[in-house]
Amino acid sequence: MLAPLLPLASLFVDEYGAYRNAFVLSDDPRPAISGSTFVDAVTLDAAAARLACRYGGTDRRALISMWSKFYFIRLLPPVIAANLLLRWQLPVALETLGVILDDEGLPTAFKLPHVGDPLPPSQPGSLQRFDELLNLNLAPYIAASCAYAQLSPRVLWANAGNCFEASLRVMERQPGIPTEELRDGDAFLGLPVCEDGSRNPLFQPIRYRDVMREGGGMLRLRELKVCCIRYLLPRLTYCQACPIPRRFAERLGVT
Repeated sequence: MLAPLLPLASLFVDEYGAYRNAFVLSDDPRPAISGSTFVDAVTLDAAAARLACRYGGTDRRALISMWSKFYFIRLLPPVIAANLLLRWQLPVALETLGVILDDEGLPTAFKLPHVGDPLPPSQPGSLQRFDELLNLNLAPYIAASCAYAQLSPRVLWANAGNCFEASLRVMERQPGIPTEELRDGDAFLGLPVCEDGSRNPLFQPIRYRDVMREGGGMLRLRELKVCCIRYLLPRLTYCQACPIPRRFAERLGVT
């Protein structure tokens, strides 16, 4: 298990308790599929079929969007926490990652090739600290998934950005964590262009709006930049942060 090898265990409490065993090394006995297998057509076919049984519908775009959420919510929060709070780089490049699936076929843990490394002390405040996560994990995962589903990459980048931003807000609620430790995370999401000059696909995934509710009272709304299209599945509806105007009106109490 990875937790005894890193000071990560101190992070896996309260809202992060479910991530205590999310990362393991190669000696973990559970079978894992490679990162390349995780995004091949056979695996994605199986994932789409599994979620179709759960949520109904056959829209491959919506099913793969939901599948990405299961992946992001398991991977991103502890990776971001380790990066920002411990200045520790976990080796999450998709090509060297092993994915362990649970009994329902959902990602539950990840086999890492090694324990990782401390971020270089020469990078205080540098947003390059997210390069491996962005370029070697999220980018190839999203490219392969969207090619399979004929889905706009903006949808899955928005799903990843939603999870990233939500992780920062969870960390804010953890006792004893100074908010300045989260500065680089929020700065990264607010940067339209990365330090290498490339476009930042996670730029401003969420906006907050204070609006007057019908009947009085202010309501603070958290809203996605791009819809996750989960409403295309019969057993699901709009999510709580849906940007579609009709859903926005419902949250204001307007029918």
